[in-house]
Amino acid sequence: MSNCIFGCIVSGKTTSIVIVKVICMFCVTLFFIHGCIGDNKEVSITDLWMSRNDAMMIIGDTLSMNVVFYPKNAINKNVSWYSSDSEIVSVQDGLLTAEAIGTVSITVVSRHDGDKFATCSVTVIEPPIRIEGVTLSHAKETLTIGDKLTLKATIQPTAATNSAVDWKSSNPSVALIDDGVVTAVSVGEAVITVTTRDRGRTATCAIIVKPLKIVDPNATKETKALLRNLLAIQKKGVMFGHHDNLMYGREWSNVAGRSDVHEVVGDYPAVYSVDFAVVMDGRTITQNGVTAAMLKRTIPEAYARGEVIMACIHINDPLTGGTSWAHENKSDAVKEILREGSPTNVKYKTWLDRLANFANNLKAPSGELIPVLFRPYHEHTQTWSWWGNFHTTQSEFIGLWRFTVEYLRDTKSVHSFLYAISPQRDTNYSDIRDRLLHRWPGDEYIDFLGMDSYHGTNTSSYYSHLSVMLDISKEKGIPCGVTETGTEGIGLGADCSGTPNTRYWTQQQLFPLKTLWNNKGGETVSMVVVWRNKFVGNSRLNTDCHFYGPWINHPSADNFVEFYNDPITLFRVALPNMYQ
Repeated sequence: MSNCIFGCIVSGKTTSIVIVKVICMFCVTLFFIHGCIGDNKEVSITDLWMSRNDAMMIIGDTLSMNVVFYPKNAINKNVSWYSSDSEIVSVQDGLLTAEAIGTVSITVVSRHDGDKFATCSVTVIEPPIRIEGVTLSHAKETLTIGDKLTLKATIQPTAATNSAVDWKSSNPSVALIDDGVVTAVSVGEAVITVTTRDRGRTATCAIIVKPLKIVDPNATKETKALLRNLLAIQKKGVMFGHHDNLMYGREWSNVAGRSDVHEVVGDYPAVYSVDFAVVMDGRTITQNGVTAAMLKRTIPEAYARGEVIMACIHINDPLTGGTSWAHENKSDAVKEILREGSPTNVKYKTWLDRLANFANNLKAPSGELIPVLFRPYHEHTQTWSWWGNFHTTQSEFIGLWRFTVEYLRDTKSVHSFLYAISPQRDTNYSDIRDRLLHRWPGDEYIDFLGMDSYHGTNTSSYYSHLSVMLDISKEKGIPCGVTETGTEGIGLGADCSGTPNTRYWTQQQLFPLKTLWNNKGGETVSMVVVWRNKFVGNSRLNTDCHFYGPWINHPSADNFVEFYNDPITLFRVALPNMYQ
């Protein structure tokens, strides 16, 4: 700097002041350019990294990778790129190209300082299989309030890479949807839509929710739930039931926990059938040794296990004092019951009072009333009962049915009953529908269509009746089932002299039921209930074969195990909660 100033002063003797100023400014500029003031060191890279640590690519894809340097004002930013396997991923100036399936390591290295580098793991996969469409298992369905329906979404193609879907209800106040399960909330209509997350393909199901069709609108919530579930279970399988199963068996009577069915398969029937006659007509014990106390013990036990309770009434003739089986002795009992104020009318109301008192005190330990599928006046199509064809006119039978329902429901406030009608149909008929609807009291008086069928080995007749009964069930929106069936001694006959039918359970029962299931698109009747196993004790096991259910010492026991193991037969363990 002093040299520059000195030069300017010397030259000032021979030049003008303007020239001196220009020369001095030039010297200052050179000073900054050439470092007259001081030295300027180069800024080096101390670290670098890539814009991502890992990446997923599809064959054929390209991906640009950026490098970040530290410090930001580093001078030499030249780098080199390397792939651990260029046949999987090739790289040039930070541009990655996916060549084949596999995983590689991409490395970037500073050319100025080889110790500075960064890596990224890259995986190459096949191109995803994209969704083309989706369908639902149901396009339209009618439900009642409280019903549940499981919708199954099927993706096309089934091998699509991303099969995730989302569900939506157009009207959640009518129908809720949760992971494909529809719950009917209130009366109305809703559309359930499923949408694929890949490409947004959709399918819909129209839901119509109707009020629950029930004889007693004031029925308890458990009773209403039972009705809904009896209808819903027809799409899951058929419940097996056995009459008096918990009160006695072939070799025992009134032993808590015992069951002939349980001793064969290690499980209890799904339906427990009983007779309420002992609580109605004044008897204290039946010829089978059943007392009201036994009913009060076993029904709550069955309910606690989740079983369905069904009851018939083999009550005596309130006019003549005879048994249920009046046969050819003409009885005007029904006519007199319907004559208000008659001695028979008064007596019969007393019997119904006893039944109402029993029903309204039949409670679970938790306090709720136990629902009962009540089937009075069963087999009314036959001649033997005092309420049957031989003893009544059509109007008399219908009048008896309606009188009974109204008296129990409206006068005695029994709100735990569902009402089942059970015509008996055993053989081939050309007018099956008319016979199943014989003396129909009216849709508003029937909750359940039953059938008593002692068809023996006539499986063609049995199947025909099952098929028509299921059609009527769907038409009327009520459940249906076989409320009595079987073959005495399972082939041996009453006196044990016949030949045991060792394949009865799979051939005469399961085969027609599975045929129905297959022909009706995965739907069947709700139940099949076989008649009782009479208690005879050890002394009469080989002379009195009045039994219809499985028994551990009968040759068909192994065949019953096959029946039990079939997917469409439902016993206690396989039952859903029938009361929710």
